[in-house]
Amino acid sequence: MYKQALNVVSGLFVISIILFLTSCYKQVQEIIDVKLDKNDLVKLLNSGPYLKKYPPFKAETTDEGLKIILPLNATFDSSGNLKPQAISALSKVMKVYKDEIRDKYKDNDITVVGYYFSGSNEEDNKRKSEEYAKKITQFLKSNGVSEYRLHFFGKGNKGKGSNRVEIYIDLE
Repeated sequence: MYKQALNVVSGLFVISIILFLTSCYKQVQEIIDVKLDKNDLVKLLNSGPYLKKYPPFKAETTDEGLKIILPLNATFDSSGNLKPQAISALSKVMKVYKDEIRDKYKDNDITVVGYYFSGSNEEDNKRKSEEYAKKITQFLKSNGVSEYRLHFFGKGNKGKGSNRVEIYIDLE
């Protein structure tokens, strides 16, 4: 009888330990899976270890998520290649994307939009702006963004303002 009671108590003790550990695991998992909202993500991106080191690159919020602004003169050299500073800044953006966005937001599509105005005709401006957007898209793809999440296009001189590339990250 004493042996049976000991077995029952031991079994209950094991079950309570399992329940306790399961509860702890769920709490730890919730802490790990904390989702930063778009305002916190922009603060993080614009902070010291990220884009603050690389002016004039910056992040802003949009209605749907985030926008990263990359002025062309700071992003590409005269041959149309990414400058080392731009590669470093984009690598920091990719770190935040991988650590804080990719697995925590169901819909995190990325749209890259190029804006270019040189005074020439609209067709040339649009083609050039699309080339710049495509180069940024290729960089993102080569750094772990799934191809099906990436979209790009050029707007030519319809963007009004500086020549730039903007990266939009949906956070829906």
